[in-house]
Amino acid sequence: MMIQSPRVASGGDGARGQLEIFSLNRSTPRTVKSLQLGCRPRCLEYVPEPVPNEDADVGGGGGGGGGGTAPPTATTPGGTPAVGNTICVGLDDGSYADGFIVLTAGACGQKPPRNLRHSPRFLFAGLTDGSVLVYARSDARGDLWDPESHRCVSVGNKPVRTLLVLEDLVWASCGNHVTVIDGSSLSTQRFEVHPDPVVSVAHMVRAGGGVWMAFSEGSSIRLFHTETLEHLQEINISTRSTLLSPDKRLTYLEQHSELWQQRQQQHTALRLVNNAPALSL
Repeated sequence: MMIQSPRVASGGDGARGQLEIFSLNRSTPRTVKSLQLGCRPRCLEYVPEPVPNEDADVGGGGGGGGGGTAPPTATTPGGTPAVGNTICVGLDDGSYADGFIVLTAGACGQKPPRNLRHSPRFLFAGLTDGSVLVYARSDARGDLWDPESHRCVSVGNKPVRTLLVLEDLVWASCGNHVTVIDGSSLSTQRFEVHPDPVVSVAHMVRAGGGVWMAFSEGSSIRLFHTETLEHLQEINISTRSTLLSPDKRLTYLEQHSELWQQRQQQHTALRLVNNAPALSL
């Protein structure tokens, strides 16, 4: 996991694990800190400190008085000091360590997590049994997550391989299907993204009003609309990525998403020109 600087890596053997924090400010990486964990870590998610809401102008009118106001100390809505940037770690025993608290998921049998993603209001954990856990923020715990708030949504009977957060929605891939979950209401929309049930989604990345997906097999990437979930486009990239593994296709996917946005802008400009009324001299 890369977090500007320093960087974080996880690993471990057997029943225990560790977290290593590296600094890359020099030519040779150096260890900043090493943390021992109770069991092997499965996934990491960097959660930056929430940006406090700017209050309305409380200076009241024009005033005078001079003298600047000191910047406010970051606090949660509940009045407690904000914790700051944190790393949420999904552990092999089905628990999640974030800052100073450990989140558990007894309602879902504490299955091991496959991946973690967060939105400003929620933390999403994709489990190996096809469930997604949703945690809400806790105002009383310094902008961390409320351990008692977890809710469980089943999206299939295979591991949740990838998660993509779009505002307070999360796209969860399970096999050849993707389920869109609303973090607040837990309402879901499920749709098929590949006709072969053996194939699963390996990567998802947003590009404007669409989401590109790469798959565990084959050399095609597919584009789906973020609102209608309609399948918009499919591109075979085998001529440029024959030697790439599925994990290395993400770079091409991100590059192509930028190209797709540029083409959409060009097409929009051409339509405006073609539909413009002719000028009579």
